[in-house]
Amino acid sequence: LIAEEVATVLPDVVIRDKQGVIQGVRYDLLNTLLVNELQKQARENSAQEKQIEALAAQVQQANTQTQQIEALTARLVELEAAVGAQQQRPAVPARYKPGKDL
Repeated sequence: LIAEEVATVLPDVVIRDKQGVIQGVRYDLLNTLLVNELQKQARENSAQEKQIEALAAQVQQANTQTQQIEALTARLVELEAAVGAQQQRPAVPARYKPGKDL
């Protein structure tokens, strides 16, 4: 590792001289710090996976609801067309009996 680069991220593991000039890296401390960071990343990854699963379930539910809405909308259009067709028919007198002349 390049000590100057490590110093920007983990200044506690860098060895400096009396003037503050970077001399090297304390590799004995790196393992512990890296394991801790790895564990932290694993926890964050697990939390993000759970969040992704929850969001995927919400998307699936929204898709199902969208399909239901589209089906209901199509049915409503059919019913409105049927009602409109019935309203456009001429009214039949109440005394009219099919098969008899007026």
